[in-house]
Amino acid sequence: MRKPGTGKAQRGMALIEVLVAVLIFSIGVLAAIGLQATAIHNVTLSKERLDAALVANQQLGKMWTDPANLVAVTNQAVPSLPNGRLNVTVTPTTDASVSQVDIVVTWQSPGATTVSTHAQSVQISNG
Repeated sequence: MRKPGTGKAQRGMALIEVLVAVLIFSIGVLAAIGLQATAIHNVTLSKERLDAALVANQQLGKMWTDPANLVAVTNQAVPSLPNGRLNVTVTPTTDASVSQVDIVVTWQSPGATTVSTHAQSVQISNG
């Protein structure tokens, strides 16, 4: 025997519970997708910073191995970076045997509105 009033009051509650569960699950999936997109973006930026540091260190290595030919570089393309550019300035110091070398690598990620920069400054003996 049924209790009076329980049959009609409970109709549709299971469907509402399922809809709420699907809504909560969907929000969780969307959050996971957002986290994945952010992680991919951060990894890309990290790789670009690493590539810029590598380019600067390679240029610095060339200058250390041949200090007699310290040469300024202006707006040289860097193929390993999106819109990458290398600038090197060589400035003599008060000590004639030492030069101040500034290496700046710039790039702009696709879709980014700002230009990223990696800079290094060292003093190199002229030989």
